[in-house]
Amino acid sequence: MSDVAAELERVPGVDYIESLDLVIGGVPQGESVRVADDEVVAAGPIVLRIDESGA
Repeated sequence: MSDVAAELERVPGVDYIESLDLVIGGVPQGESVRVADDEVVAAGPIVLRIDESGA
């Protein structure tokens, strides 16, 4: 998951990632997800919550 967070932090204007969840079928998967040899990784729905309050 650190690879995903590192890519997100490279986005201009992003200072840090407070939380990041890998989810399959609505179930959080932890730090990594197994991908079988015959499977393709693709992004599903992406949910962003942006806090600009500076808190």
